[in-house]
Amino acid sequence: MGDHDALFKRIFSVPAYAAELLRVVLSPELVAAIDLTSLELVPFGTVNAALVHRHVDLLLRARRRDGRGFVYFVTEHRSSPDARMPLRFMDYTHRVWVNHLLEHPDEVQLPPVISIVVHHGTLGWTAPRSLHEMVTDLVALPGAARYVPELRIALLDLAFATDEDLTGWTSSPVTRVALWLLRDGRDIEALLGGLQGFAAALARVVTLHPDEAMLFMSYILRVAGERSAHEVRRIVLQHVPNAEEPMASAAEQLIEEGLQRGLRQGVAQGLVEGRAALHDALHTLLVQRFGTVDPVSEARLHDADLAELKRLTGRVLGAPSLADVFASS
Repeated sequence: MGDHDALFKRIFSVPAYAAELLRVVLSPELVAAIDLTSLELVPFGTVNAALVHRHVDLLLRARRRDGRGFVYFVTEHRSSPDARMPLRFMDYTHRVWVNHLLEHPDEVQLPPVISIVVHHGTLGWTAPRSLHEMVTDLVALPGAARYVPELRIALLDLAFATDEDLTGWTSSPVTRVALWLLRDGRDIEALLGGLQGFAAALARVVTLHPDEAMLFMSYILRVAGERSAHEVRRIVLQHVPNAEEPMASAAEQLIEEGLQRGLRQGVAQGLVEGRAALHDALHTLLVQRFGTVDPVSEARLHDADLAELKRLTGRVLGAPSLADVFASS
């Protein structure tokens, strides 16, 4: 499974990309009233610790065009509906306001705080979108609604977004590719099946934004899971030929992460368990690198001691074939 959280935060913590997201989610009238060129990420260090521990994904703010201060945007991405999401946003909003008043003790009015969910589950958002929906039988109490706090979520539900939607919503290829990967990132077959429609945008990312290209290639390989990295690489390069360098770098990074996990487990769990952990990690890396492990190589792995496993692991990146990994020194 791909790392959706890291992808979302890495891309949409960049104000230019976040501004595109806000243009999709918010009404045109609201967008026109906000200076999105002033959009900035609010570091969690400037918000009290309680908000940090609530794991809010992104907190952004931009200036109002009428000169009356800021508008804040609390933005969360979700892989599945959360029945208590409006209540969580109410808590976030309260904490943003408290922090704002601590920073501006002479102010008596509060800045608007807008709650946003980007949802990429497969069945769509079925949970409440407002606090009033969470309150029991509120409609059965005439006049009560005016006394109960209300908060509505601005929802971008990628489950129902078509390729045409994603293309029409965004002008930046980075934002377009990020939303596509989030939409299809639960299933490598769906992702590869949709690759052709986003190949041009991904090729532009590779040319113009190498750091983001590396992130996207790493995400695709993580989504691939047990499927051969060689096969995934072949399909990606078939549609995006200039992606060879970031794809190779991403594969090397994942292999190194696998090696480090195996070695860390070896230190933490002792020599015997460490050998088993490194054996499993090396087997996974070999499958991802070469597609399969033949019975003879399987037997070599089974009989290898910890030192031999380390030696073999050190060869994975540079060996052109499975046979070269196991060749005698």
